[in-house]
Amino acid sequence: MVKRRPNLTDRDVRCLADYVKKNRQALFGKAGNCVEKIKKRKEDAWALGLVSLEAQGLQPGRTVKDLRLTWNEMAAKARKYRDAKNKTGKLSCLYCVTDKTVKGTFLSYSFHM
Repeated sequence: MVKRRPNLTDRDVRCLADYVKKNRQALFGKAGNCVEKIKKRKEDAWALGLVSLEAQGLQPGRTVKDLRLTWNEMAAKARKYRDAKNKTGKLSCLYCVTDKTVKGTFLSYSFHM
C-alpha cells in the first residue's frame, strides 16, 4: 500500500502560484499551430516548474502530474470562492471557504490576466 504524501505547505502553495504567474503563457497558452509542439512546451514548462519548486524546498516524491492536479484543484476552489463572493441576493454566501490559502494568496495570482 502506497503512503499518502503530506499536504503542500503554505510556502509550497505560494511558490507554485508564483511560478504559474510568471509562466502562465508557457503553461496554459495556445500560441502555435502544431498541437504536438504546444503539448511538449507545456509538459516541459511543468517539468521545469517541478524542478524549480524542488529547489525551493518542495517535499520530494512529487510528480509533474501531482503538480498539475494540485494547481487544478486550487484553481477550482478559487473559482468557487470568487463566484460565491460575487453573487447577489439573500443567499450570497452559499459557498464559504475558510482556507486562508484560497482567500489570500491564490486569488491574488490566478485571475489577474
